[in-house]
Amino acid sequence: MATIRKHRDKYQVQVRRKGVAPLTKTFILLADAKWARHQERLADRAELGPDRKALERITLAKLVQRYLEEIVPAKKGAEIERIVLEAFVRHRICKKRLSELTTADFATYRDERLKTITTTSLKRQIAPLSNMFEIARLDWNLPLRSNPLTDLSLKVTDNKRDRRLREGEFEELLQAGRKPETLS
Repeated sequence: MATIRKHRDKYQVQVRRKGVAPLTKTFILLADAKWARHQERLADRAELGPDRKALERITLAKLVQRYLEEIVPAKKGAEIERIVLEAFVRHRICKKRLSELTTADFATYRDERLKTITTTSLKRQIAPLSNMFEIARLDWNLPLRSNPLTDLSLKVTDNKRDRRLREGEFEELLQAGRKPETLS
């Protein structure tokens, strides 16, 4: 519920909701204070921006650490995911606070990683991070407006082989398949 108080000859309205920065506005007419109800509706529908103060206190590294401690141990294939995330924590992007983290930061990280690994490998490494942001938003109630990795484009190139057998190769394959396996 909004707080309305008379201050001199004006009305001061304050709207406070958990996860949203407090909003304050002053009106000359009391009838104009209905602005508060509109702001409350926006806050209830999570259409207002996140409370930056709550996100200022948390770095990406802290978020990854929490995910490593609480979520990863219960997952199948946890050891591989742990190795990937522990390597990610050492990257400089993890020093950023959640309030200043954007998709552009992850695009820079993507471009840097693509110099050493393939797009498919990067996609596998980013998947746990995307899941981490969803858990942070939905289960841990962090006031993140959205997952910064949902808009990150990763164009997977299909590097399948497209070649036909040359003359004589089929017979060689058949012969190799007929040979008894020798133990060394």
